[in-house]
Amino acid sequence: MQEIQKIDLNIIGQKELYEQIHAQKQLFIDLFTDIANEFPQSLLKSFTTDSKGTKISQGNNLNGTPYQVLDLIRNFNPDTGFNIRVLNWWGYGLYVILHLGHERINISKLENFFEKDKYYLGKGNGSFDYRGHFLNFIKINSENIKNHPKKNQNLVIFKKIAWNTKEDIDKDCQAAIINILDLLK
Repeated sequence: MQEIQKIDLNIIGQKELYEQIHAQKQLFIDLFTDIANEFPQSLLKSFTTDSKGTKISQGNNLNGTPYQVLDLIRNFNPDTGFNIRVLNWWGYGLYVILHLGHERINISKLENFFEKDKYYLGKGNGSFDYRGHFLNFIKINSENIKNHPKKNQNLVIFKKIAWNTKEDIDKDCQAAIINILDLLK
């Protein structure tokens, strides 16, 4: 990101711009709330007893841009973790992300499960290096999963969801979440 040396009144004086940004952020928080309500803790516990439920958060600086997050299950342990994250990252995209601990990796199940539905294996420099994961990704197959070099971080598998209507995003995210939860069966 370029360092700015001059105050730009054309940007900071745009009250309407910030009202629109706030409205868009709230739209995604409301959308994520609707999605979370479809996956209550009782349902998540039926898939894995270590579920901590759902959590929605947001911020203004993920590599310089705002973001909203919905987490389901919320176990990020590098060995036993299983977390489903929906990330709306301004300027980058909307993603459904699986953080998977190494003890939970079943290569043939993962390969068969995700190969047909445009999921990718992220190759970032840490579990939360999303820019690295989304720019340096590879196809999911048994060789790539076996060769995942980072034993101290979760395996990061993701699918990009099209920014579309609120209804389509809701449907696409829920379908991806259900697809991922089926891994726990």
